[in-house]
Amino acid sequence: MKQIVILILCSFLVNVSLVHAQKRDAKTELQEAEQLYNKKDYYSASYKYRAFANVLNPEQRFLYAFCLVNSNPTKENVDEAIRQLKTASTGGNSKAMLALYYIYMQNQLVPQNRSEAVVYITKSAEYENPEGMYIYGTLLIDGNYISRDTIKAYKYFEKAAAKNNYDAQNALGYMHFTGTRAKKDLVKAAYYWKLAAESGTNEAVYNYAYLLLETNGNKTMAIANLHSLAQKGYTLASYLLGSVYYEGKYAVSKDLEKSLLYFRTVLVDDAFKKSNKEEYNYTKELVAYYAAIEPSADVKLLRKAFDELIQKITSNPAVPETEPNKRVFILNKLKAAYASLQPLGFREGRIFFGSDSKPLEPVLLTKPYHQYETTIAEIANKDSAQKVYKKWIQVLKQLYPEHTVKETATTSGIHYQLSAEKGYLGIYISLFDYNGNPNSPLIYMTIIYTVRSK
Repeated sequence: MKQIVILILCSFLVNVSLVHAQKRDAKTELQEAEQLYNKKDYYSASYKYRAFANVLNPEQRFLYAFCLVNSNPTKENVDEAIRQLKTASTGGNSKAMLALYYIYMQNQLVPQNRSEAVVYITKSAEYENPEGMYIYGTLLIDGNYISRDTIKAYKYFEKAAAKNNYDAQNALGYMHFTGTRAKKDLVKAAYYWKLAAESGTNEAVYNYAYLLLETNGNKTMAIANLHSLAQKGYTLASYLLGSVYYEGKYAVSKDLEKSLLYFRTVLVDDAFKKSNKEEYNYTKELVAYYAAIEPSADVKLLRKAFDELIQKITSNPAVPETEPNKRVFILNKLKAAYASLQPLGFREGRIFFGSDSKPLEPVLLTKPYHQYETTIAEIANKDSAQKVYKKWIQVLKQLYPEHTVKETATTSGIHYQLSAEKGYLGIYISLFDYNGNPNSPLIYMTIIYTVRSK
């Protein structure tokens, strides 16, 4: 009997030791899994989590689900991820609830199920997940899939903002600034936009700067922040600065040069053009009026670009005998050469080379000739047009001081021999009026290359 008791006791101790050993192994393995997750090695991490899938805590289940979906989103893995997220959600993990909202709302990993999505975003908000509270608040405001309740939405925005959710802070600032779905209160708007600006996001910094200008706040700081945003390429800041300097608003002195500098940057932003058509068109008209849409006049950059261009266009391209359309072949070569001017701000121009409707004349293969035209500036102001025209004559003189620029009433340029073999090159700057209308002139550049005659 004594021996039986000893055997039972030994067996119990062995089992206890095995359990402790397994627990130690699980703890170590799961720590390594989390390290792999942090290193974004989701495949290896999911492999380790899978070995202990039945003993994971809610946070580990969330990480496991994330790894499954981001390493290999097969149907099997997605199903397992959802199962783990639901278990984690039941355990109170608000990030799992938020993840389930996105999964059911996006219609990607599984078919869209809005009712399920609402269930989980509601739970996430109730568990005070900052992002969950913000999203739930937006659903309440819009009345999407749930009954509209702006008072309840505002409370959730407040809670999310208190937990440093940028979107909620920005939304509250907007609501109080505009008086939309909340009482107009510029003090509260400033408070929330300042909080949002501390996140450093461009939109938030811009909103706070704009508010300071509109409410007689710290204008110096506001203008400095706008300058910083403009340097980062934030177009709304450039547009606002252009307006400030053009109109002399907010106790800032009028400065046409600075205004046009910022307005020009607006015109190269296609996204701004699409989303802010009215502001874009206003800017374009204003810039055109003052003849500010011009290429770079940096002589050093221009000389380098023109030297490279001339080398390309005077190298008669070898047209393959098998080429069915020799005219198109050469034309494409020329287009590629002149496209090198576009990074300096020159617009895409026109190339005249032979006849569009006829095969290439044999003489053009042995003695090439072509003409290129591009608009430098379209100007609505006659005086500005004259200034730009004279400016580019001076640029031409600086570009090629070794050659004489011949000037006429509306055209100025140079025409010189490159070499006996290379032929002649002409570069001209012209002032042209639409149908003789002096109030709508344009300035364009023409380049003519030929080896035929002087």
